[in-house]
Amino acid sequence: MDIPHWPETLPKLLADGYGYEPKPATAGTTMDSGRPRSRLRYRVTPTEVNVRWSFSGEQLTTFEGYFKHILSSGVLPFFAQLSTGRGIVPVRAVFAPGTSYKVANETYNRWSVTAQLIALEMPVITHDEALIASWRDPDAELASLYELLHVQLPGPLSWQ
Repeated sequence: MDIPHWPETLPKLLADGYGYEPKPATAGTTMDSGRPRSRLRYRVTPTEVNVRWSFSGEQLTTFEGYFKHILSSGVLPFFAQLSTGRGIVPVRAVFAPGTSYKVANETYNRWSVTAQLIALEMPVITHDEALIASWRDPDAELASLYELLHVQLPGPLSWQ
């Protein structure tokens, strides 16, 4: 079964009220003696995401139908366009268990919809990318590369 994407006829998330919080990936055990032990609870950390949309009346009708029929009242996963440090990316998500969504009237024929999603795997950089990012300052690297190419290598034949 293909995982549905967020409908193109519906607007993207609003920045106002948007935020996310990864759930703890570790569990602890208290020992009779010695320090407490920690272990990974799971490798892929679910993330709670608070979202808000602003819909017209027609868009609200589309959203409610999508939620009920395509997502089986929010139980099935879908690809939501979520904002991360890497920009707006599609992330596999579900509506938080035991929750639905809240609708509030903004103005005439404008509706504010808030919900809590569970992102099943927020995108993060790879292990290698994290090592490289922690070793080097990209701006300093570019400055030293410029120094090498334009000052040191040309030597006496530089274009001054």
